[in-house]
Amino acid sequence: MDNIKYIHYGSNSFDTTNFHPIKDIPFYTKPEGSFWASRANENFSWKDRCEKLQYRLEKLDEYFQFTIAPEANIIEIHSCEDLKLIPQASFLAAMYNGSLYFRKHRLV
Repeated sequence: MDNIKYIHYGSNSFDTTNFHPIKDIPFYTKPEGSFWASRANENFSWKDRCEKLQYRLEKLDEYFQFTIAPEANIIEIHSCEDLKLIPQASFLAAMYNGSLYFRKHRLV
């Protein structure tokens, strides 16, 4: 992970007051909160996706790039197979909290 540049859209600098702890959402596979970023040199980047879908275009003008410390505890998701690395909820828990436990796996 050394020297890989990541990019976060929606703000011009890292400010911890802009980011909230991960909270699982019932019946939804993506949690609320946390800090989301993608590699700065992706072939189909977050910016490309937003432009194609006309999604939150006003947020694309604010961004910053960063690198991650080698000892950081992160997970990169490149495929559906990668999602299997995230602990799964039981069926009953999934009914109330969503099907993946993001809170129990530190993404960053």
